[in-house]
Amino acid sequence: MFLKDTLMIVRLAILSCILFFTINSSAQTYKITGRIADYKDTSALIGVAVSLRNGDDTSIKTGLGSVTDVNGSFEIDDVAPGKYLLHIDYLGYKTLNKMINVADKDLFTGTMAMRATSNELKGVTIAG
Repeated sequence: MFLKDTLMIVRLAILSCILFFTINSSAQTYKITGRIADYKDTSALIGVAVSLRNGDDTSIKTGLGSVTDVNGSFEIDDVAPGKYLLHIDYLGYKTLNKMINVADKDLFTGTMAMRATSNELKGVTIAG
């Protein structure tokens, strides 16, 4: 009887460990960090919208994203492994898109530079 109880406890312990590691490994998520700066003077761009889109179909938004802080830094948490399009948008600047791959660790994208758009108005003629 004692041997059967001990064997049952050992089996339950092994099964619990297997379930714990299986659930833990399948729920693994990572973090994407980076910095956004101005192309000309490398100053930090504050309030830039950074979002993730599906890498296979970039029209599909993942719902994950961030906004840059006063240092131009962003952080996107809870990213599952996979291929993504990093979509970076800021008023007065050209939109940036960068394909990234999140594998088995956190990803640092480095500093990405955005170029200002130059929209010049045509001359105005005043007649009167």
